[in-house]
Amino acid sequence: MTQGKRRRTDHLDLFTRPSPVDHSRLMVVVPRHAQTAVLRNQLRRRIKEIGRRYVLPVLGAPMDVGIRARATAYGATFDLLRLEMIAALCPSSRTSSPS
Repeated sequence: MTQGKRRRTDHLDLFTRPSPVDHSRLMVVVPRHAQTAVLRNQLRRRIKEIGRRYVLPVLGAPMDVGIRARATAYGATFDLLRLEMIAALCPSSRTSSPS
């Protein structure tokens, strides 16, 4: 997370760099922020699913994507997290409209 580009949204810190392998990879970090394990795992699963379904398929070149949840992410909806990730990582994507 010390290399590449960093973007911040209201709920997430996003890091990208070219991947040394021939495919894109996703890393998710969800700090405790005084939340229960159930809420942390729920947030982690949401972020991984958004990355798997909406972000990784539309990246142009193989990229390593790191996502760190901020404390405010626990209160965000799935759609809000999806829109923030897509806007920050894939601004030219047409999947940013709600589906």
